[in-house]
Amino acid sequence: MRHQRIMGGGVSAQSGSNRNRNADLTDQLYQLIGRCLYSLPLPQGNGSQAVNEALVERVAKYFTRLEFEDTEILKRGEPARGIFVVVEGQVEVVSDEDNQVVLATVAEGDFFGEVSTLFNVPTSTTVRTPGRTVLAALRVEDARKLLPPANSSLLEWYVLRKYFDTNAAVDKVKLSRRKGLAALRQVPMLQGWSDDSLKSLIMSLETDIILLYPPRAAVLFKDDPSEEVFILVKGKVDVLDGKARLATLQTGKSPICLGEEGLMTSGNRKMTVRAQTPCQIMVIKRWNFQQASNQFIDDAGRAWEETSDRWKRQAAQRDRNLYNKLG
Repeated sequence: MRHQRIMGGGVSAQSGSNRNRNADLTDQLYQLIGRCLYSLPLPQGNGSQAVNEALVERVAKYFTRLEFEDTEILKRGEPARGIFVVVEGQVEVVSDEDNQVVLATVAEGDFFGEVSTLFNVPTSTTVRTPGRTVLAALRVEDARKLLPPANSSLLEWYVLRKYFDTNAAVDKVKLSRRKGLAALRQVPMLQGWSDDSLKSLIMSLETDIILLYPPRAAVLFKDDPSEEVFILVKGKVDVLDGKARLATLQTGKSPICLGEEGLMTSGNRKMTVRAQTPCQIMVIKRWNFQQASNQFIDDAGRAWEETSDRWKRQAAQRDRNLYNKLG
């Protein structure tokens, strides 16, 4: 491991476009650090106990540039080490069972280590580098001295970040349901569903509402019957026709719905979808939707019928266009 201080701690910030930075704190790195600090569960606004431009300038000086290669950075159950921003490469968040199951990947621009650092709990997961990775690190001592207290509960933060609880720090069932509900509220095919109808849909699912699909795992196969939809909550998938890759889909702040057309038109799958990265996915069957829509006829029931009719009209129009073109 190689490391160097990005800026010496204790150097006072001064006004000016260069923010009294040395050559190591590039504009790109400063922006990554700032994005991380503004994304943390901390109050924002004016004053010393909130994230603002003055705080970003002050804290950025304490970050250290670290280089790792095939190294374990954090170990589940150990004390917090600090907050890490991925500058180059990526890291893997792995299970505690021989480190074989990759729960998530953290790519350039994202961060990790904030849970144990800000919420004063043991490190919740093991994090390793699968190759060369460059990080910007803020030591736990500096983070707790320089940053204001968290303004979110641990459960709320896990829901927002779409984390799995590997440390039994929160109620597992409550976390799974809260994550599922947050995802369903953003699914276009469920527009018009009330919160009560969405909660009913959640309650009709298995206890493990969100499943982990490892890289290269098949999510759905071409020509299979369509009896469910797959809500991609977090991750990246490849859309395939045979061996040809048609597209790559990656979640941002909103989930992605896979298999909606087949479910609504009762047709077979038109493509294969495979996980490219570890993927968090909700599997919701036709009867789950029907049960909730029958229970809440005024909102979910009406919205379900409208969505079904829209898909059937689109399929019929596509068939007419194809007939006119080839007929």
